[in-house]
Amino acid sequence: MFHLEEKWEDVEPSKRGMTYSLPVTLSLVVTVTGASAEKVMFELPSDKGFSGNARKPSLKIHQNMADPLSITLATITLATALKDVIELAHMIEESFAKVAQNMRDIHILATEISATVGELKEFCEEHYDILSDAKDMSVALLDLIMNMKTVYNRCCQMVPPAPEKKLRKLKFAFSGWKNSNKIESEVRDLRNHVNKCHSRFMMFAIMRIEKRLIVMGDRNINNSINSCKEFSTEHRVPNENLIAFVGYNQRTLCKLPPDVTAELISDTYLRLQIDAINHSLAGLSSCLTEVSSEPYLCSHEPAVLADLSSDRNVFKQGVISQTLEIQACLRSDSSTLSIRAGTRSMIDLSFRLYSLDMYDETASMGLCALNLCQTLVKTTPTEYLPHLVCGLQRLSYLYISIEDDKKAKVSIEEAISISRHLQMSLGSQEVKSQLGEALRTLAYVLDLEGDYAMSLEAAQESVRAYEEVVIQDHILNGDTSTPFHPSSNKDQSQTLSTFSDKTICDYSKALQQLSFSLQGIKQPEDAVQADMKALNILLHSRLFFTDSVEVDIAALLYRLSHQQFHAIIKLEQALVYSQQAIDIYQSLCEKDKQKHVVSLCHALYEKANTLGKLEQYDEALAIWKETSDLAKDIIDDQVFRADALNRLSSSYHKLKRHDEAATIRTESLMIYQTALTSTSDKIARGYYNLGVDLHFAGRFLEAIEALQVAIERYRALAFNNPDRYTKNIAETLTQLALNLVYSNRHEEAFNDGYESLKLHAIMIDKNPSVMPEYIIALRVNFLVAETAESEYKCLERAHHGLVYSRGLAKRFPEECNLLLMDALLSQTDVFYRFDRLSEASTTIKEALCWLERNLSQNSKEVAEQYMHCLIAYSSIVHNQGYTRKRSELLEKSIEVGKSHSSCPHITDLLIESVHRRAETLGWMGLYAEAVKASVECEILARQNGLRNIVGLIGCLCVCCIASRDIGKPAKAIIFIEEALKLCHTDELEEAAKKKSMAYLLESKCLYNLSECLADIGQEPDALVHAKTSLDATLKLRNKHPTLPWSEIEPSYIEALHTLSMRLAANDDLRGALETIVEIRNYYEKCVKHMSGVSISLAHALYAEGILYCAVGRHDEGIATRTKWQELQSHLDITLPELAAQTRLQMAKEKTYPSMIALLAKLNIRCGHQQEVP
Repeated sequence: MFHLEEKWEDVEPSKRGMTYSLPVTLSLVVTVTGASAEKVMFELPSDKGFSGNARKPSLKIHQNMADPLSITLATITLATALKDVIELAHMIEESFAKVAQNMRDIHILATEISATVGELKEFCEEHYDILSDAKDMSVALLDLIMNMKTVYNRCCQMVPPAPEKKLRKLKFAFSGWKNSNKIESEVRDLRNHVNKCHSRFMMFAIMRIEKRLIVMGDRNINNSINSCKEFSTEHRVPNENLIAFVGYNQRTLCKLPPDVTAELISDTYLRLQIDAINHSLAGLSSCLTEVSSEPYLCSHEPAVLADLSSDRNVFKQGVISQTLEIQACLRSDSSTLSIRAGTRSMIDLSFRLYSLDMYDETASMGLCALNLCQTLVKTTPTEYLPHLVCGLQRLSYLYISIEDDKKAKVSIEEAISISRHLQMSLGSQEVKSQLGEALRTLAYVLDLEGDYAMSLEAAQESVRAYEEVVIQDHILNGDTSTPFHPSSNKDQSQTLSTFSDKTICDYSKALQQLSFSLQGIKQPEDAVQADMKALNILLHSRLFFTDSVEVDIAALLYRLSHQQFHAIIKLEQALVYSQQAIDIYQSLCEKDKQKHVVSLCHALYEKANTLGKLEQYDEALAIWKETSDLAKDIIDDQVFRADALNRLSSSYHKLKRHDEAATIRTESLMIYQTALTSTSDKIARGYYNLGVDLHFAGRFLEAIEALQVAIERYRALAFNNPDRYTKNIAETLTQLALNLVYSNRHEEAFNDGYESLKLHAIMIDKNPSVMPEYIIALRVNFLVAETAESEYKCLERAHHGLVYSRGLAKRFPEECNLLLMDALLSQTDVFYRFDRLSEASTTIKEALCWLERNLSQNSKEVAEQYMHCLIAYSSIVHNQGYTRKRSELLEKSIEVGKSHSSCPHITDLLIESVHRRAETLGWMGLYAEAVKASVECEILARQNGLRNIVGLIGCLCVCCIASRDIGKPAKAIIFIEEALKLCHTDELEEAAKKKSMAYLLESKCLYNLSECLADIGQEPDALVHAKTSLDATLKLRNKHPTLPWSEIEPSYIEALHTLSMRLAANDDLRGALETIVEIRNYYEKCVKHMSGVSISLAHALYAEGILYCAVGRHDEGIATRTKWQELQSHLDITLPELAAQTRLQMAKEKTYPSMIALLAKLNIRCGHQQEVP
């Protein structure tokens, strides 16, 4: 009926992962690698109104706020509200402390409420400073108080205080009994409200505490830095390692905060040295020249990985030594200072600081280097302007890496301006290629800003700078009108061999950027061609394949293998590209695993994705395992490993290895919880997917727990971003309701399912894209109504489902009209299940009218739905007593099915229609036609084999009945024994997971086999099978949540009737009589609403009558015969067709060999049961 899916958010590879090199004229190279392929957005809750005071302040509001809620909040504190909640909980608990036995469950619920409220009070007292000023939490408490008061008042009205007089006590008890269901529902809803309120307080407090820790951490670092600037000589740190970092010529620590570690002290000391260098350079500015005032400095932290020495502390000590050397140089005679040497020293120091993740200091030294270079430009512009361009480009890269794209744009635009000027004055190849590199960087910045059109212009000009200016004379065909369109001609690539490796690589990178820009304007085909040309250049330009070139080649192969291009590149080719990238990265990892393992994991990631799309799940599983194992080595990116484990879990899921999927998913969640904060939605999504895995593993209670955690986390996230996370809450509620159904917790399923419906109904107005999830929510609610036992709630939910479906069909008729038919069919099923045939008939007719109007569209979906409705209507009219009408409806269904027999689902319905029609012909006494129809049914079912095992078993049962009716019990046994064997196969078990009625087939086969064995005189074996049949139905009770007792009971009664006859045949007349009385009582109750069971009631009355006479209770036998006569007379007047069929079936009953033998054995001579009425 519906399908569960895990939720994924596939993200393109981060463009910040592109590799850049600094201009060669500076003789320095920096590699900038970006974030992982999947970006996670972190959002913290607002902490407005935060107070660190230990006392308990009252809630404050502005005096001008005059709305009722604000006035209430102004006059009530958190403590007062908690006190009221506690008192109300105790009052409710005491109200049910002395009640009748039938209300003990309510008292248990009230006790749970009181206990939970007590826990809430304790939690609020422990976190009072966190919660006292939270307006949302106060509103939640007030809402809870009002709900508790309402429940208390309603309960008092329904169950007034117990009076002293006995008569009034009796009335009091009756009142409690009468209203117990309503009271229990009220108190249960209140219990759920209290639990949600408790969870909401806990999640809110956790999020606020996390944010405070972040704020406190920032304050501690600032305080630590300030403390380190005020070292006193009177206090020394005993740790010699720390003293070595501080230096004996510096003041020692006077106060050491507890959070200050050796790492923090060394970082602080290094920052002090950088400040000293800045101060010294500022003092020398008058000796040099005026310093540029361009605002290049930035304080944001970049998400960049850089190479370090194997020992970070040794590396850091080397940087500290370098800063001390620079300071010593700056303290010497300024007339001896070399600006060129100083510039190189500043550049080298900035890269070392960058490797230590000291980004403010990196920018500071970079600015110093740029200012020194500008000083050189003042004196010798021709020589140093190219260096200045390179310095501006380097600074732009730094801003890109720290995600300050605006300042990066300012820097690179200035570099481009200078470079354009240089094109006119200098003609060297190296200077000319600078423009192409700068334009490529500008295109990249514009791409990051989302200005894809301008990015494309810059990228195209960058490519032209190489093709038209640098290598124009070497292009064979000389056509430069569209140079940015890639070519696959290897000769063109080979002409580049006369140029430097750096120029070739830069040209390739310009083409790569062109690919990104083309992708930005939704031209993926051209983007792929640009990447393929870039790859062609690197592979066929006779480059010396250094590690950096191999990295570029592998990056291009990885990009071409990515799922974003699967619509253009065939999956098989994408698999080849990914394997080639993996081969290169594996080779590189042998030299430097720490540097290349992340890229290797990404390439493996894409290979596994591609294998999954090719449905090669076993191979994908092996790759995911390899990826997750490799990711263990990525210490700085455990989130990536968790992502890989998630995908590994998904592969297990697709292989239907759901327990293993759940285990792997749990491991990924543990990593997420360690690596991420509660504000990350990855944790919530992980719990959702875990719930799906556990559902398919049949571990419904565990699935419920996981989904409840997911809901609480999504609710917490929705505090700050309701528009984004309300959808997630609704989806999770849908899946939670489904698992509650499978756990026989229908009461909770009603609540969560309805909340999901309401949320989807609100969202659909703003965002029509939620329609698929809305439809799933409706189908889950249909299932709740179809399986729960409460008639009132099932009818109510079926009505709600129909109302919401009508609303969707009205707004989206093309997409949702068939959903409306499903809703009508579901409501029909609910009416039918509770024996409300008239309402069921009215509902199904509405669906049939619409379908008949639209059947001319020749749509398979409409045809399938039409057949469903015809079959359902045929069951209704049969139970109303119109067997001939049933036959007509089934013939119409068969006609529709034969015209669409190529569709598997319609073929299944065709088989069902044919076998039901064969069954109906037998009831009508047309036994020869029934045999013919059963043969047709068998042939059709066998053609489909075990794919539709339910239909095959049903057809074999019909063949058995038809053979028995024409006096061939031996042949009937062959059919039914085959059917019984099929009932014990894995295929039927799998089919029953989708169609729970399949579980009833075993019992049906057993009682049919029992009757056939009795016909050939094997009464002892027949009795054994009759008992086994009854046991099979009883075992199903409360075993399968989607198979309620109301669906099982008819099969139970059929099995009981067979057992009654077999007990009589085996001389247990007393047991047979007791059993047949139970059967007759059941049919007498049913016949009031379903006239069609009159035939079964007549059979029961006849059997009861002969058994009474057989044991000598003739008066009761005569009375039973009288009931039979009255039933027949009533049918003659109201339903003549059914009356004739009843006589026909009763006459047929006496022709079965087993019945003939039983009557002979009983030897009844009284004559009370001889004539058929």
